Amino acid sequence: MRSSPWLDDAYSNAVAVVGMSGRFCNAPDLEQYWQNLCSGFEAARRLSPEEIKTNGCPASYASHPSYVPVCAQMEDVDKFDAAFFNLSPGEAREMDPQLRLMMESSWHAFENAGYVPGNPDMQNLRVGVFAGAAPSSYWLCNVGPDAFNNTGTAFHRSAIVNGQDFLSSWISYKFGFTGPSLNIQTACSTGLVLVASACQHLLDYSCDMALAATASVINPRGWGYVAESGGILAPDGHCRPFDAAAGGTLPGEGAGAVVLKRLADAIEDRDHIQAVIRGYGISNDAHRRAGFAAPCAEGQAAAIRIAQSMANVESRDVGYVEAHGTGTYLGDPIEIAGLSQVFGERSEPCVIGSVKGNLGHLGNAAGMASLLKVILMLRHRYIPATINFNMLNPAIDLDVRRFRIAHGAAAWPEGLGNMAGVSAFGFGGTNCHVVLERTPEWAQAEASANMRHGVMAPLCFSAPDANGLHRLMKRWGKLLENGSKTALEEMAWNLRHTRKLFPCRYAVAASSANEAGTILRERAYENTPCSDAPQLVLLFTDAVDATFLKSITSRLQRHHLCPAVVAAYGEGSASAKAARDLFAEAPLYLYLDVDHASKNAPCSSTNISNCVCLHIPGNAHIAPEIIDTLAARGLRPFRWLPLEAPTPIDGLDDIFSGLVAEFFMAGLNPIIPRDGARRLVLPEYPFTRESHWLSLKTNQAAMQSTQDDTTEPQQNSAEALVLDIWREAFSVPSLLVDDDFYVMGGTSMTAVQILADVENVFGIRISMTEFSSIRTASQMLDTLVRKAE
Repeated sequence: MRSSPWLDDAYSNAVAVVGMSGRFCNAPDLEQYWQNLCSGFEAARRLSPEEIKTNGCPASYASHPSYVPVCAQMEDVDKFDAAFFNLSPGEAREMDPQLRLMMESSWHAFENAGYVPGNPDMQNLRVGVFAGAAPSSYWLCNVGPDAFNNTGTAFHRSAIVNGQDFLSSWISYKFGFTGPSLNIQTACSTGLVLVASACQHLLDYSCDMALAATASVINPRGWGYVAESGGILAPDGHCRPFDAAAGGTLPGEGAGAVVLKRLADAIEDRDHIQAVIRGYGISNDAHRRAGFAAPCAEGQAAAIRIAQSMANVESRDVGYVEAHGTGTYLGDPIEIAGLSQVFGERSEPCVIGSVKGNLGHLGNAAGMASLLKVILMLRHRYIPATINFNMLNPAIDLDVRRFRIAHGAAAWPEGLGNMAGVSAFGFGGTNCHVVLERTPEWAQAEASANMRHGVMAPLCFSAPDANGLHRLMKRWGKLLENGSKTALEEMAWNLRHTRKLFPCRYAVAASSANEAGTILRERAYENTPCSDAPQLVLLFTDAVDATFLKSITSRLQRHHLCPAVVAAYGEGSASAKAARDLFAEAPLYLYLDVDHASKNAPCSSTNISNCVCLHIPGNAHIAPEIIDTLAARGLRPFRWLPLEAPTPIDGLDDIFSGLVAEFFMAGLNPIIPRDGARRLVLPEYPFTRESHWLSLKTNQAAMQSTQDDTTEPQQNSAEALVLDIWREAFSVPSLLVDDDFYVMGGTSMTAVQILADVENVFGIRISMTEFSSIRTASQMLDTLVRKAE
């Protein structure tokens, strides 16, 4: 790689943002989030009296003199793709929606970065997880009332999916990460402190890659709030940062995650660098403030100075600051006073903005929302307006030579440079500031200089089920039909190696994005559930040219497709033997003697009954007796793929791209060589979200129903009782006696609940050691019968 400023000492502490994801009110992804910011979207929405009543808000609360019928909450927070994360419906229903949002956002952030948890290229990486959120209001309002009426085991199970202590551990557990897993709680600065802590662990080599994730979800849903006199909540339902009419903020919701790497590593690995974190600073106000909850200009200024010093920059190099900007009448002036202690004279005023006018205050996730906004601003070279700002708060001493508020949206001025700061200040005094730099264009363009355009490439798609694959293909069909400047070769590598592999598959070989998009759109309802770990068999039924033979074997090995068996019939024997000798791992050779069936003993050296057969040459007819002879040798291909020599031989590349697509659909996992491909930002997997939600009203009604139920209990069979226990543990009424415990998402806590209920009902104790060999309700019944004898 040529000499570049990235390798200077000034960048020795730099960390690259290589992946990111976010979900906010009216913004299911970062693309929509950016559009909302640019259009001046405001999440605050006034509730109608009918909504307030329907949402269960008590009349005593709604009639409070300071009640504000406004909320800024996200849509569909009750929905979650539990099956994707191998969680049972019952487990998902009890889990804090903040954790659920963090898991989905974290997955999308890694997809955005071009990495898949569990893939071979991550097996040798220590990934750290840094997570934080407010105490679970879902636990307090929804789960807790029901859990307190359950046994100790049920309560414990509910607690570990709602506690702040387990946020990062859940992500590490589900994603298979072995690096530091830390939960960080600094109130309103949590989202940014997570990022700073992740950077520090990267720079001291505690991990090779880091995830910072946070979320904010408010319960109860759709109640509005009470804006008491002297509090921080806005009595008019609007957050007005830096404005003369500012009266406070309002609760907002959102979730976000970023994937970080040391800058030098990101460049070497050809990652897509979204932005560069040049420096960060954390401080605490200590006792230098009016009270525990009061902000302090000196403490905030200290965090900013530390960040700029670490970044090796002067305040004049920073063109924009995303302020904490809560819209409180006293908080905003203190923040500007802190900035004024650091920022000196400059040729062009530094622009100041705040996203809280758009979203409200996201609490622990506020810093993440600000960080994602600034990364998008740097990318698009555009500064959205700080909405609800009309006239400067007279308590703010703003030096117009040094600062100006982003009153209107505008392109990023050239004179502001390429750097921005982000501030987040926590209730209690923990302050954090981060300095970001825009990624230069050459840093991404250089890595893909050798990619070829217009060549045939296999695009591979997969999903857990047909519905997921259908939605994935529709999304990609639209994207590709609109055209793409990215070489399909580069896209093919990313689709195959930066996405998780699932059993339901489709693949298409094409030479242009438009061609691929058309095929996907026309076949959006087609899918191929692949076979479980099939093996490849080469069958030669006639002699082939030596050049063609070498071309076949070299391409198979290039894609890591080594056959388990090379079989021959008739004149294909010599070619089959020659092919076998060309593979590094010598496959088994079989000659099919159709005329002497007794010589075709079953092949016992390897299990190859589940296989895909590549038939060479493909123009030769496969007689029924050949198929029967293969079966006699233990080979029963479920898919036959013909291959004949093209003219000229150079055409084999295009043919092989089609074969790779067919192999992938059959369940084989061909490697696609990287050949200089960058990690691209591609559409993320569309989760299949279903509602998993408990409400206090439902729990109370259920308890009342239980208390009122005076009917005589029915005498059930032992099988029915066991099945009821399993169904209750998984919260799946349709669970059957032979459904597998682990496939259903069973955990140690699920097992503890089942064993406790079994002992209560049957009076028979089954140990965890004994349970380790039990996979189904039917097997448990057999164990009970045996122990009762």
